[in-house]
Amino acid sequence: MKKFIKKRWQRVLIVFLVIWIPMFVTDFIRFNNMERPVFAIPLVAFRDGGSATYFGLGYTIDVRIWRDDLDPRWREVKRIQMAPWFWPLMRVGGSK
Repeated sequence: MKKFIKKRWQRVLIVFLVIWIPMFVTDFIRFNNMERPVFAIPLVAFRDGGSATYFGLGYTIDVRIWRDDLDPRWREVKRIQMAPWFWPLMRVGGSK
């Protein structure tokens, strides 16, 4: 009986990893290309031109965008961070 339970948990873990790893890698590649994530959900959105904090399965992506008041079409990505949930993200002022 214990072997059956152990094998079942191993299968569940393998299926979870097979699903999670491509999701994480896709968001990580988009993060490196300064694009918005696909599989992370925006839970905190700011009304400053597109800044948001996205939460994925085990990771957080923080995107900060500033807009120029003179030309509303111009936007500049000032900071984009990716970290695990348990890792604090840097604040705008640079302090933790």
